[in-house]
Amino acid sequence: MKEKWYRLTNRHRWIPVVGTILLMVLLWIPTFLLDVHEDDSMVFYYFFAALTVLCSFAVGSVNGVKLLNPTIHHMHNYCDPYPLLQECDDQLSYVKNKRDRQLISVNRAAALIALGYNEDALASLETLNIDEPYCLPLWRYIYYNNVAGAALACGQREKAMVYRQKADQTAATITKPKEQALVRLTTNDWLTELCLLEGDYHGAATYLSYQAPPENTYQQVNRAYLIGCVEKGFGNLGNARFQLEFVVQYGNRLAVVAKAADLLAEIDAQEGNG
Repeated sequence: MKEKWYRLTNRHRWIPVVGTILLMVLLWIPTFLLDVHEDDSMVFYYFFAALTVLCSFAVGSVNGVKLLNPTIHHMHNYCDPYPLLQECDDQLSYVKNKRDRQLISVNRAAALIALGYNEDALASLETLNIDEPYCLPLWRYIYYNNVAGAALACGQREKAMVYRQKADQTAATITKPKEQALVRLTTNDWLTELCLLEGDYHGAATYLSYQAPPENTYQQVNRAYLIGCVEKGFGNLGNARFQLEFVVQYGNRLAVVAKAADLLAEIDAQEGNG
């Protein structure tokens, strides 16, 4: 029932506004009948009514986020980005608010990246103007970090470095401890991937050592993949196999599962030749 209400009010955002106005009118009628509507005591009512109506405009946006959150948690806990992608596509088909569309688009791109569709994610992200005043610093950071990651995966290193610099500049404005932890994790992941592309396994291992323990399965799988790549680069095939098998077992529908399977096949070939 809650989900139906969230979806209804997100799709038809006039419903909470009209409903609130009607409620305020119903509350006002008794005062009119008692002929006290001009009394000074009504000032509080008018203030409360105006504030309530204004808040009702935000109900649709809030409920849209409530629809997104379970799909984000599903991706983090079960490594399945498709529900998030589907929810984003659905909301983009009817949401008109520019601010909300940006938030939805950033989440959609995150799902695309997790599925390995980096070119689509990059094209989508670059159509957004994330420097609008209403965008929160954490939004901007996630945006720039994701664009940098998608560009790097697409082989566009110069573009990736430009966006990485913007991500780092935005990270300096983030002050909440929990958000700072996310910044450190994603920054080190990005730098680890850059080192791996350059064949710098010592550098990659250093960045991995800075990271705090992963908080969910999605982070655990991505961390295991990076560690597996580093261990394989050092020639520690047993350790690499252990990490990559974890990726294959728990990565579900993430793009790194296919990458891990390819690396395991290479390990099998190396051990066979040995």
